[in-house]
Amino acid sequence: MMSLIVAIISSFVAVYAGAIMINAPKKFLIPAGIGGLICWIAYFLLLPITGMLANFYASLLVALYSQLMARVYKTPVTMFFIPGFLPIVPGLAIFRCVYFYISGNAIKFNQYLSETIQIATLIALAIFIIDALFKSNKRIVSLYKKQKK
Repeated sequence: MMSLIVAIISSFVAVYAGAIMINAPKKFLIPAGIGGLICWIAYFLLLPITGMLANFYASLLVALYSQLMARVYKTPVTMFFIPGFLPIVPGLAIFRCVYFYISGNAIKFNQYLSETIQIATLIALAIFIIDALFKSNKRIVSLYKKQKK
């Protein structure tokens, strides 16, 4: 239980620091950290149940949160996207991929390359789905307002 609390706090701190690294204004640091917190909790809870799909579901939540926060704070959505996804970026898989490539272990290289591509694809797909939903909703609302006039 204590390690879970440490992991949750660490994810918030890491994302908060990531937001600082992309020069996010101070008023966005805590909301960005909360996005990373949501991402990590969702990933952690879903990983035993869904396996690699936990990346997708956590990404859906972060993308949704990022879209909502972008509207609340009237800022580009990337202000919350970029730091929010930090907890599930496949950094270790990328490192192992490069390591095994340099070591000449083609089997392990291909294994980790495949894992990296799968995780990155799941994250990108989640972003695309949420973005498409928000754009569709915006278009529907604007059409509804035109008909009402």
